[in-house]
Amino acid sequence: DRRMLPADERAAILADINRIFADIMIDAKKSSTKVNSQELFLCMLSVIHLPTAVMADCLNVGESTIRTRKTRLKNKMPEELFDLFFGNHP
Repeated sequence: DRRMLPADERAAILADINRIFADIMIDAKKSSTKVNSQELFLCMLSVIHLPTAVMADCLNVGESTIRTRKTRLKNKMPEELFDLFFGNHP
């Protein structure tokens, strides 16, 4: 197991993300009702430019799962919303 974060730290990070980005996550969910909470967390982790390996560790999944979820999200949400979360913006 290559996990870097203990479970309590992982939970604290996700709680902080939920608290800090609550309004954005609510708006994203309204724009794309097919998106689940794990996917919303992935969007927020991308917004803060975490590497894929760190996102995977935070969400307690493998890196390939992150890539798969990102691809699925592209089909689940409006293009402009996806670009906002995953686009290559400075």
